[in-house]
Amino acid sequence: MIFTPILAKVLSPPLAAAFYSLLPWPILTLCIRHWDSGQNFRADETGIALTQAIACTTILAGVALMTTSWALACSRLFKKTATATGWTIGSL
Repeated sequence: MIFTPILAKVLSPPLAAAFYSLLPWPILTLCIRHWDSGQNFRADETGIALTQAIACTTILAGVALMTTSWALACSRLFKKTATATGWTIGSL
């Protein structure tokens, strides 16, 4: 299949980030203050809500996927490595 190398290049950074972040996940779960979304929050409570943690994870995964896709598109459009690297880093 022709898209297999492209999918491998696009999906490898988000998968690597997810794999390397497995170690702190148990520690970060302690920061979630309420597992039930129906509870009321007080202003003096510390931590984040479960929906905020899910939204943050989704945004981080989306940013990793889009920056990787942009870098792949720049490397495809420009034939020289220096030009592709300059446009990728310079535009981000």
